[in-house]
Amino acid sequence: MSTTHYRHTQVGWVTLVALVLIAGTVGGLLATAELWAALGALIGLLLAIAVIFSTLTVEVDQHQLRFHFGLGFPRKRIPLADVRQYAAVQNPWWYGWGIHVTPRGVLYNVSGLDAVELRLQNGKCLRVGSDEPGALCRALEEVLGRRAPLSAAEVAQGRRQSRRALVVLAAVLSVTAIGVAALFYFHEQPPQVTLTSERIRVASALYDEEFALGEITRLSLETRLPRIRLRTNGYAAGDTLRGHFRLEEFGDGQLFLEYGHPPYILMRGRGTYVAVNFADPTETNALYRRLEPLWQTARER
Repeated sequence: MSTTHYRHTQVGWVTLVALVLIAGTVGGLLATAELWAALGALIGLLLAIAVIFSTLTVEVDQHQLRFHFGLGFPRKRIPLADVRQYAAVQNPWWYGWGIHVTPRGVLYNVSGLDAVELRLQNGKCLRVGSDEPGALCRALEEVLGRRAPLSAAEVAQGRRQSRRALVVLAAVLSVTAIGVAALFYFHEQPPQVTLTSERIRVASALYDEEFALGEITRLSLETRLPRIRLRTNGYAAGDTLRGHFRLEEFGDGQLFLEYGHPPYILMRGRGTYVAVNFADPTETNALYRRLEPLWQTARER
């Protein structure tokens, strides 16, 4: 039976406090009658994350270093024979918490910046967060003894791996930033309106609505719209609204608006509606003048 040289459970106070703050902030924003279901789902998700990342337990025996989160999952086992080097380190703040890839390998952490870095025989590194890294290193030393310093080749290999990880991280962040910027750019463009004698289609980057003109039960040019109660699945940045919203008097529908720049073309159908306008009121009026006679003709058929 293996002797346990070390066992310690660290409480993830940073993770728990962050989750409480997130839950409180978002809960305050969503605490309306229409959103109790969404709020319940959010709280359930945050509770699950809190349970998983509430603690990190680390054990060292004669053969393995083991650690697990929360109630036992996720977990990992590292044979001590695979450990080439170990050292107490401090993570930069931007390494964060949880489980993710960093320039120094995968990080497993629930709180704080202190950790023990393990370099394996195959050259890979990983970091295990700990609020007592010195004690963990002493336990490893009891079993492994002091490890020989890294050779020049191993140091160079580690630097190459860190550089590759930084390049990958920079690429991921760049692609993400470009994607977000592109999404904002395309959503900020005026809505595309395709109008024929029988149909109308209104579209933006990710949202569109198309129907026959004869399906429109009411067409009007409005100087104001009911108050927006909820964005159910849409884009909203400043005055630009695109996608699915819930208006106070109309219920659910789609908006393609520059809000605060009336007039607005309101097309109501059976159980739904679409409102569209442009930042320049003359463009909105021009579209309405084209649409209204076509709609009247479609109704008379």
